[in-house]
Amino acid sequence: MYIRKISRKNKDGSTVTYVQLAHNERDPQKGFAVAKVIYNFGRLEDLDIEQLKRLVRSISRFFTPEDALQTKAALETGRRDLQFRSCHSYGGIYLLSALWQQLHLGEILSKSIRQSKYQTPISQAIFAMVANRCLAPSSKLAITEWINRDVYIPGIAGIDVQVLYRAMDYLLEHQAQLEKEIYWSVSDLLHLEVDLLFFDTTSSYFETESETALKKRGYSKDKRRDLPQVVIGLAVTRTGIPVKHWVFPGNTADMNTIETVKSDLIGWQLGRCIFVHDAGMTSEDNLQYLQRAGGHYIVGRKLKSGEAGAVLALSRKGPYTQINDRISARIVDLGDGEKQKRFVLVRNRAEEERQRLVRQQIIAVVETSDKTLSLADIVMGYKQLNDVEQAFRTLKTTLELRPNYHSKDERIRCHIFMCFLALLLARIAEHKTGKSWASIRREMNRLMIGKFTIDKNTIFQLTELTPAQQEILRRLGIKEPASIVDIQ
Repeated sequence: MYIRKISRKNKDGSTVTYVQLAHNERDPQKGFAVAKVIYNFGRLEDLDIEQLKRLVRSISRFFTPEDALQTKAALETGRRDLQFRSCHSYGGIYLLSALWQQLHLGEILSKSIRQSKYQTPISQAIFAMVANRCLAPSSKLAITEWINRDVYIPGIAGIDVQVLYRAMDYLLEHQAQLEKEIYWSVSDLLHLEVDLLFFDTTSSYFETESETALKKRGYSKDKRRDLPQVVIGLAVTRTGIPVKHWVFPGNTADMNTIETVKSDLIGWQLGRCIFVHDAGMTSEDNLQYLQRAGGHYIVGRKLKSGEAGAVLALSRKGPYTQINDRISARIVDLGDGEKQKRFVLVRNRAEEERQRLVRQQIIAVVETSDKTLSLADIVMGYKQLNDVEQAFRTLKTTLELRPNYHSKDERIRCHIFMCFLALLLARIAEHKTGKSWASIRREMNRLMIGKFTIDKNTIFQLTELTPAQQEILRRLGIKEPASIVDIQ
């Protein structure tokens, strides 16, 4: 298939040229190929060039990124001596860089670095490591190859692994102050509600059997008690945005994290922190210990019909309050004095439909020790446990917190801090778009940037944005990138 021009002479001697889309077909009678016209674009002088360009762009959707870039660049520059040099992923980097700037993370790091003794590009190195954790988690050594071959990060043509390690040392040295400044910046810009935070812990093991002051064997939520681990605590807002993290030795029990967490949050002038757990992970003794330490909890229980607690709770009649379109609940206080407990019976339409297939009825009950919480905060607070657990799953799988091969405790803490920063960016993107980070990353990574040369000039040009990419950027309040990213 090709575009051809044919000319015809008029009776007055003038010549008219027509542009046609044609392809050759073999004529069985003539015994050779003849042109068959598929579409006539009309006279050459009346030709709609933009129509042709739209046709080429439409066809180029089926090209490889390299071919699509080459075609797009030739269309827009009109140059035939354009030379294609390389192609890298750019969409994910562009999105993360925009969020990084929205949250003023670059400014916070640059201001701190200017006051320190470090001279290497620390801020760029930290962004590169966090972006790698979000987009293609790999070792620090592999990050250098990732930057050189796979992605385009403006201002970073390449980076040495020793620079990455120096950046980690700097990050750890200033972590306490940086984490606090980052929190206040994020809180102000996103208008986070921090009067009520939810806290939970997880564990992460190491691919080594040697223990340190931080790496200890303990109760493993990953079911790997044969390996040393660390315990990670995470505090999130009502909307699931992480605001602070903690790293404890691997043999630390959940109840022993309370004093540290409370003290740190008071230092940040934050509101109440509610410890959210599944009942299967929290004994009655632990709950009493938590209250003696001044903490409060929300615990979910599933009581089978016939159990004393279920019978007593269901015997207390009362109206349900609608929490949202699928969930309603009501409060039941059982017991007297110090032994009094506040239970919340939750009715979930989706869960009810599923439970119809189960022979024995299950009663969903949420228990809390804080009598000042509203009904909505109790119910949605326990629902928040799912968001905390989802954040942990994102850390461990999508952002690949493990396997962790760092041997020094300082590097372990820094690695987890960078994973926390990556989680912060990913959760903000998920919250604003309503999509999972895995799907956002997959779509944005398809936006490619090509490097071309014309004479002695170098041009960096993008592939055309898809509707899905445009929608993601719109929801995040990020301006669409220009087609020509850079000219050198």
